[in-house]
Amino acid sequence: MLQKNHLEAVETIRNRQNGGIVRLLQETEEDRESRQETFKRNQASKEKIKVLIDNVILAIKINTPINAVQSINEHMSKYISSLPENWRGKNYAFEFVECISNVLQNQQMRELRAANYHCLIIDESMDITVHKMLVMYIKYRFENKYKTILLQFRS
Repeated sequence: MLQKNHLEAVETIRNRQNGGIVRLLQETEEDRESRQETFKRNQASKEKIKVLIDNVILAIKINTPINAVQSINEHMSKYISSLPENWRGKNYAFEFVECISNVLQNQQMRELRAANYHCLIIDESMDITVHKMLVMYIKYRFENKYKTILLQFRS
């Protein structure tokens, strides 16, 4: 009997922390959609998400627009059973690119800070519409390898 009371007390505390039924009754449509999306994300298999990320990386490598990734994912879903449908959209492709970009930028900045030698390269260029641009690169030496990274464009 004591164990049953303990379990009920723990359940009551969990419901209070999560807002319980009152929260569900008061939540807006946006909150509900957000909660459902989070639930779907948590249910997705890591291996299947890796396939979707690989599709984004492939699109970048072959210089395909990110908008086309959605079509690639739909095609892949024919061959991979239960590829997470809620992750196939182009917005998630952009989100994957942003995450990958952040990781690469952090890695480059760590290397740049650890490098002993740096060089700033500045070049003037024009695009097709004859707008002048200033392109800045940083060249540095890290672990006896020379690397060049794009710093920024200036109009």
